[in-house]
Amino acid sequence: MSDKLNSDDPRRALQMEIEAVGVAMSLGAEGVKTVARQAPKVVRQARSVASSKGMPPRR
Repeated sequence: MSDKLNSDDPRRALQMEIEAVGVAMSLGAEGVKTVARQAPKVVRQARSVASSKGMPPRR
């Protein structure tokens, strides 16, 4: 997945991959191959519901 990230910093690229895997696993993906395969779909879904203003503060 790193070759598709827009980061020249390898540590940041790794952190982004770890976060993406965590999100995919929390949505029910199992196994590294499955998570990697589902990553583009997860990104599209996240972008479709994301707000440019961020999340409201929790109470």
